Amino acid sequence: MGYIKDEVLAAANRIDAEISELSELEGRLIRQQIITKYVSHENPHWLWEYFIGHSLVRNRDAWKWISEFIDDQICILFFNEIDDTAMFRLSSGHLLVKLLSECFLFEFYVTNEHLDYLLCENHHDIFYALGTAKEWLDKK
Repeated sequence: MGYIKDEVLAAANRIDAEISELSELEGRLIRQQIITKYVSHENPHWLWEYFIGHSLVRNRDAWKWISEFIDDQICILFFNEIDDTAMFRLSSGHLLVKLLSECFLFEFYVTNEHLDYLLCENHHDIFYALGTAKEWLDKK
């Protein structure tokens, strides 16, 4: 593990972006709260397999829309736990899209500090939206 974390940190360095890694404890707490709120299985390898109450679209570029929804709000980026346990706090959706555009492809999840929404892009080019993001994606 750690290869996605390394890629994200390298990309942040390339674009001179300030991002912060959450503590292991904070990351575990957020992941558990996300599972409780948005997932129908207690211990999934891939959260997206068990999403409840979601909208989705199959579009390989849909992740670029994230900045439209998050805009200038703080967001949290994380990954499938079996791939990497790291979580990062970013200052805006615009920064997140810029950062992701510098990275190799991987499955990822995005939420805010209140877990009001969950966004996900998986390896099938399916983009998911849950919580307050569901209605937004439904209108796209």
